[in-house]
Amino acid sequence: MHNITARNTHGYGIHSPRLYDFVRYTIDENNPYYLFRQLEHHRQALIAEKSVISTDIKDKRRYDETMFRIVAGIQATCIVDIDQHQGLRPIYMSGASKQATCISLLNDTLYAEELENVAHLHHVNNLSILRGNIEELIEAVLHQIGHIDLLSVAPEKSIAVRHILNLCSEKMGDRAIIVLKRSNKHTQEKEISQQIARHPRITAILDLYDIKVLFLDPHLEKKVYNMNIYTKTGDNGMTSLIGGHRVSKDDIQLEAYGTADELNSFVGLLRASQLPEGIDELLHDIQNSLFVLGGLLATKRGDNHRQGTIITPLMVTKIESYIDNTLKGLPEIHAFILPGGSQAVSLCHICRTITRRLERRMVSLNGDGDAYIEKEAMQYVNRLSDFFFALARRIAHETNSKTFLWKT
Repeated sequence: MHNITARNTHGYGIHSPRLYDFVRYTIDENNPYYLFRQLEHHRQALIAEKSVISTDIKDKRRYDETMFRIVAGIQATCIVDIDQHQGLRPIYMSGASKQATCISLLNDTLYAEELENVAHLHHVNNLSILRGNIEELIEAVLHQIGHIDLLSVAPEKSIAVRHILNLCSEKMGDRAIIVLKRSNKHTQEKEISQQIARHPRITAILDLYDIKVLFLDPHLEKKVYNMNIYTKTGDNGMTSLIGGHRVSKDDIQLEAYGTADELNSFVGLLRASQLPEGIDELLHDIQNSLFVLGGLLATKRGDNHRQGTIITPLMVTKIESYIDNTLKGLPEIHAFILPGGSQAVSLCHICRTITRRLERRMVSLNGDGDAYIEKEAMQYVNRLSDFFFALARRIAHETNSKTFLWKT
């Protein structure tokens, strides 16, 4: 199994579209609605009270939030969580999707009771907490469930990890993943990692901070990606495109997909504003499309990795329907509109102008034969700037925001 060191930031340096999407969408996602404020207040209260689980939840917030994002990102419907001391992770994972069933296996009775109290307090109804011998519990659970989308394990013994993987892999499809919590106290962690890498169903492994994410997808190459915070590979002003091609950081291709990333970030900021009903869903869809576009712009023409990053005619048709529906019922205008009126309206105009800049960068990039951009991608971006203009008008109309017209 090959070892590859890659940057964690945005997933660049990972040369598999699925793993790139996983890191970019899931691990690197930092939307504020993921921060469970009430749950975090309860965490602090438990620490102050020096409860039975206080020592186990003190420094695990990042880990708990990462598990929340993973559940949401892969849209898991059945989660099996195995650990002796888990912090509040089972509650975070259960809260990521009300449609998911989360089964948490514990061998600590006092800890389980405290966790049940927290779950009851926060109305977490899709979490089942079972206590007893872990290996006996997992065998009983496997007889009751049809499949596992996400298996989360904090290994205590190497033999237990091997046994659990062998038992659970039969219930896991090709799209399922396994998350292993790394332990600084575990003296056999390197040995366990080597044993896991040799498991016949494990293909790619992402080594991320204090967790390992194992993929069972047979279409992935058998590789280990060590996601360091820094790799120093970009210190000389060079970086990697998807597929591994090295280019200068001032390359027009980086300028293009960097602008797409900038636009996506501002769309995320727009989504955090007060918006009329139904707008957030449209913007979420646009963010997904912009991510596809970013992958396209970050890949050289002819590269096999480009196959999953295509803007389709259907996506262009969809954005056109968004424009038509957004403009429906709005009064006609007979003058230029100045940006402003409210925060949301102003952000729409910022998104509009960044989209225009993205279009200019794509036109420049289109002159490079190695980075040819399909016409649908150009059409999509051209329509997208029109959409943000239409959206600014719609928001101003529905929120009674003042509209400023240009006066000659």
